[in-house]
Amino acid sequence: PSTVIGFGTHLPPACAAMVNATLANAMDFDDTHLPSLMHPSAPVASSALALAEMFGRSGTDVLTALVVGNEIACRLCMAAPGAFHGKGLHPTGVLSPPVVALIASRLMGLDEHQALNAMGIACSQGSGLLEAYQDGSWVKTLHPGWGAHGGIAAAFLARAGFTGPATGLDGRFGLLRAMLDGPGTELDTQAVTGDLGSRWESRSNFYKLYPNAQVLLPFVEMVMEIRREIGGIEGVTAIRVEIPARFIPVVCEPRAAKIAPRTNTHARASLAYAVAVALVRGSAGIDDYSD
Repeated sequence: PSTVIGFGTHLPPACAAMVNATLANAMDFDDTHLPSLMHPSAPVASSALALAEMFGRSGTDVLTALVVGNEIACRLCMAAPGAFHGKGLHPTGVLSPPVVALIASRLMGLDEHQALNAMGIACSQGSGLLEAYQDGSWVKTLHPGWGAHGGIAAAFLARAGFTGPATGLDGRFGLLRAMLDGPGTELDTQAVTGDLGSRWESRSNFYKLYPNAQVLLPFVEMVMEIRREIGGIEGVTAIRVEIPARFIPVVCEPRAAKIAPRTNTHARASLAYAVAVALVRGSAGIDDYSD
């Protein structure tokens, strides 16, 4: 009943959402919540559209699901911003299943008890490793897609009477503590629930101007500005940049691979390539990151 966007194929909603959310992330143009580097909209929008199509929901219902889903995703990441990446985890993959389970519950007309079960089921499906940054393979692109699939599947399971823990998010062995507990990580529950309905964390969610890792965008802008000021690249022998230490493993290492990317996935997460392509070509668009 649900459309794969751009292809016209129809699939069950969990499968359609998986494909659409994966495609939405594939070129690294999806939005980013700056404090946490979460990418909320790919799984949220794909799931909302797939379910609305199946259940005949209105445009208002879809927009409400988008707003609520993005807000929940951004707030959950604020429990410990940056901590997921510090442990080699992709927050989009980890948190998308429970987020999608909640908006799916709403769009499917589940009651509060069923929605809580759906979220609890989905918390056991949260995952996503950043190891693909090391060799440039594709699996990171699948994280929002698999998160959308897991959240929708959890809602259908809950509707059928399957149960999950009500403390799936914040319990002793809940998703947040299981993934983040450890030295130097304190969970900020007030950031998750404080001023709910009046303070909008999703206001810190931004578009990307270029199809690469969000942390690289300031460097691309900087180099393009320098290129304009000096009228080209004549006389440039080296560029020195400073980057926060927590991003070095993501966009600077392994060093040899990031200096000479083997795949476009590698290139999108390479500080060296981002600076070089902006300097030499004066652009950083889709063609600059093609195979």
